[in-house]
Amino acid sequence: MGNGVQHLDAYVRPAGVNGVYIVPMSALDLDALPALVGGRPITAIAPHPRDEDLYYVTTEHPETLAFLPDPYIDLRP
Repeated sequence: MGNGVQHLDAYVRPAGVNGVYIVPMSALDLDALPALVGGRPITAIAPHPRDEDLYYVTTEHPETLAFLPDPYIDLRP
């Protein structure tokens, strides 16, 4: 994170939907965005519905997270 960009590849796992990943809360600093997965910026984040220590993130359009019960946060500028 020294250059101001978070590279999350070592922390994420695919969630079964193209461009959607699960990441531990401890691996993501929301005050130090941008965060990248596979060189692509995450565009939205949402809480995991069953595990408060995890987030869902996407590198696709934010609406990709619309399947979740809680609303997503659009991180695009």
